Amino acid sequence: MKRWTALVLAAVLALCLVGCGASDGEALKLCRIEITDLTGAHDPVTLAELSQEDLNDFLGAADWEGWETDAPDGLTPQYWVEVYQDATKTVLGEDAPEALKILEYVTYMNTDVVKCTVAGDILPEEVVKGFLEHYSIAPPTFFAALNEAMA
Repeated sequence: MKRWTALVLAAVLALCLVGCGASDGEALKLCRIEITDLTGAHDPVTLAELSQEDLNDFLGAADWEGWETDAPDGLTPQYWVEVYQDATKTVLGEDAPEALKILEYVTYMNTDVVKCTVAGDILPEEVVKGFLEHYSIAPPTFFAALNEAMA
């Protein structure tokens, strides 16, 4: 079941992120990251106009490990990281918002465990909560980029 879930998540992420920073004669379809410090120690930070490559570099996309559906005990949330992508008006219509939230991450104090969620802006919440929410071990490059952004 874990392998099937991992394959589905990979496919969804690929579909979500397709077009970030890509151009077919139109303006680039960019991404942005909004970071909120849940402890209140820092003001919120927005990293705007990111290409797909910039986003992958920030996330350390190739180096995440593990897949657990249950939260480890005793975790204290530290950062809430939201990833948005420019909406595709030709697919969603002219009334679509400027950007859609596609991914959410919650980091926890004193651990490299991160809650990863495919955001409900692109899928019904019941699908997300029951299927596309999990806990992973984030790479040190992710935490380095996050700490640099919050400094």
